[in-house]
Amino acid sequence: MGACLTAALLTGCSRSDSWKVSHIQSGSKQFSSSRLSYRSPDPVNGVDVQFLSLDESCHLYLHVHSHPIKPYMGDPKKALVQVKTEDKTTSYFAIRHQGGQRLLLPDEAKDYIVEKLKSGQFVTISTSGYSSTLTPESFDKKYFLLEKPPRFRIPVHSPL
Repeated sequence: MGACLTAALLTGCSRSDSWKVSHIQSGSKQFSSSRLSYRSPDPVNGVDVQFLSLDESCHLYLHVHSHPIKPYMGDPKKALVQVKTEDKTTSYFAIRHQGGQRLLLPDEAKDYIVEKLKSGQFVTISTSGYSSTLTPESFDKKYFLLEKPPRFRIPVHSPL
């Protein structure tokens, strides 16, 4: 009984890193990509965040997993997103992808969110009743890995 309680306390108190980095390497830089993801702890009401780095550009996407995000003023290509930090709340228009569960934020919003997270501030992103608070813990280190993907390439050979 004591061992079970100790194991439960130890696993219950451990935290996993919220930010995950992954890379897809190919023989050509134009086909390689890197991704930095934050998965919301609330799959129903939360917003997942994904930075996607392709070639020389980086984009910030938001994802929801239940109902589509409402279009802004009836425009199926736009959605309103609020970004809240310690000092202010800012609104941005995001591009709403078909199906309504994925948004592309403008570069201005991406740069602002990166700046705030790198400075150690929590950032809350909300849209159409969905919301997530992004933690700055380990963000700076993981964002660096996104910007500087590994230089090595592991060749994969198909038996076909």
